[in-house]
Amino acid sequence: MSKQNIIRIAALLFMFCSAGICLTEGPLYEISEPGDSLVLRGGMGLTDDKAPGSCLEISGSLAELLPNETYGNWKSGTLGFTGKISEDFTLLSNISYILTKQGCGVLFVAGGYKDWSEDLYTFTSFSLGSNSEITPKARLDHIFNFRLREQKTLIIPLGFSYIWYEGLKNDVVISTGLSAYIESWVLTYNFFFNYSNPGRVISYSNLVSIGSGKEGEQWTYFDIFYGENKSLPANIETRREATEISFYASFKNRKWLGKYYGVFVEFNYLKVIDAYQKVGISLGIFFNM
Repeated sequence: MSKQNIIRIAALLFMFCSAGICLTEGPLYEISEPGDSLVLRGGMGLTDDKAPGSCLEISGSLAELLPNETYGNWKSGTLGFTGKISEDFTLLSNISYILTKQGCGVLFVAGGYKDWSEDLYTFTSFSLGSNSEITPKARLDHIFNFRLREQKTLIIPLGFSYIWYEGLKNDVVISTGLSAYIESWVLTYNFFFNYSNPGRVISYSNLVSIGSGKEGEQWTYFDIFYGENKSLPANIETRREATEISFYASFKNRKWLGKYYGVFVEFNYLKVIDAYQKVGISLGIFFNM
């Protein structure tokens, strides 16, 4: 598997697993794995009284890729901040330093949430990578979140993403699904349609997530992703479609140690069939302000 395909799978997994993850989880964006904090998991919205006004997060991650002699280990450190600018707008930013066998790079993400009405809020973000050997050059995400029922306990997302890699490679991702809030439980399903260039190749993926907890105490999430990633090489002479079947699972826990601070941990596993495996861990601390 080429380095570009590893970058591509990692970037797509970020979109797949963050198409609604909540303010209560670990680092927002790491190219070596999908991250999740500072992103509402199809949540109750920016007017939720239990959501913190501002949050600062510091975390570090280590991932071992197998075969290790080929891909080595991926290490990263992340600093993230989210702040409630007004009653209907939350700003977020995130910067990560990534160190791999292929080199090092910096990834910057900025975005925000806008609450338009009782029935709709949106999320928009833009990110830039400093090293195309490790990160996508740029990506743009926008997600509409529609709240249903009188209690607004059902959320339907409609997301669009554009990911630009080195050269002519790019992905357009369209996503939808459903999140249900049942007492202390959060149940989520997301479906993803991926359109890749060069070659106009189409593939599909699925994400299932189960979460439980309470703001101010603890949150626990278990995510499972399964899907295919198809692509064609840019070289016309070697145009043969490549299909990578991916399975991803993660366990995340966020624990408050006091009223305004706490810790979080994530364990994750990624397998790209007939290509490589990745086992990762992320540890961090957060401060609510």
